Amino acid sequence: MRAFDRAGRAALVIGTAAVLVTGLATSSQAATGTFTYTTGSGVEFELNNPADDSCFTLNSGATGATNGTDRIATLYRDDSCQSSVLSLGPRQNAIFGRPPLSVKFTVR
Repeated sequence: MRAFDRAGRAALVIGTAAVLVTGLATSSQAATGTFTYTTGSGVEFELNNPADDSCFTLNSGATGATNGTDRIATLYRDDSCQSSVLSLGPRQNAIFGRPPLSVKFTVR
């Protein structure tokens, strides 16, 4: 009987681990493509395949940006993605008067 209890526990642990790994793998999605932005001093930066729903700080702010991803890129006035300025759809670009300081990517 004890052998069956141990086997049952082992199967339960393995099953639970598989569910956790599968659940975590499907919940962390990312945009496909590159978000490119230029700072006021003309330096260009890229975010490649950025994670969904994560806030990315834009170094020195962006004077222009191209959303080459398959997600909506929402730009924010602050560096903590709290005060939105505008959203760029996939494959759109924009030039900014007042540089946004952060960006977040979301599924349509």
